[in-house]
Amino acid sequence: MNTKSAKAKGRRLAQWMCDELNEIDSEAPVGYVPNVVSLPGTDIQDMHNRLPWGYTECRNRETWQSLEELVKEMEKKAGTDWVAVLGKNRRVPVFLVPTDIM
Repeated sequence: MNTKSAKAKGRRLAQWMCDELNEIDSEAPVGYVPNVVSLPGTDIQDMHNRLPWGYTECRNRETWQSLEELVKEMEKKAGTDWVAVLGKNRRVPVFLVPTDIM
């Protein structure tokens, strides 16, 4: 898969996530919008600071072999204040949320 196609799938996943959040949180019109893919930072912009986490990563991949690498990357970027949305073609997206149970 070329880079352009991969970024388009990531954009669609981020847009889907924003649509779902906007549907759930209907009190704030246009409360969640996807970030531009090429910009660093979170993939979802929370316009009203209502999300309980600060950093959202949306990734669409055919293989999820690198979950441990993703967790390490997210911990480096945002500590424990993040959530990842993982998509796969023709599958329901999965949410990866860190928990501190120790």
